Amino acid sequence: RQMCIRDRPLAEHAEEAAKTVAKFQEEIGFRERLSDYGFSEKDVNTIAQLTLKSSAYLAAVVPFTVTADIVADIVRSAL
Repeated sequence: RQMCIRDRPLAEHAEEAAKTVAKFQEEIGFRERLSDYGFSEKDVNTIAQLTLKSSAYLAAVVPFTVTADIVADIVRSAL
C-alpha cells in the first residue's frame, strides 16, 4: 500500500522505511556508522538539536510533529 501525503505515519511505515534504507545501503556497500567517525552517545542530543534547528523547514511539511526525541532515536540507531 502506498502512503498518501495526508496519511498519518504508522509504526509499520517506520519499520518498512528502515528496512528499505538498510537494504539500499547494503546494495551499494555502505556500511559506515556514525561511531566510525568518532560520534558517541554523548553527541546524540547535540546532533538532534542541530538537526532540528537546521532542518526546521523539512519538519514543517511532515504530517506529524518532529521532536528532539525522535531525531535522537534516529541518531542513536545510526551509532
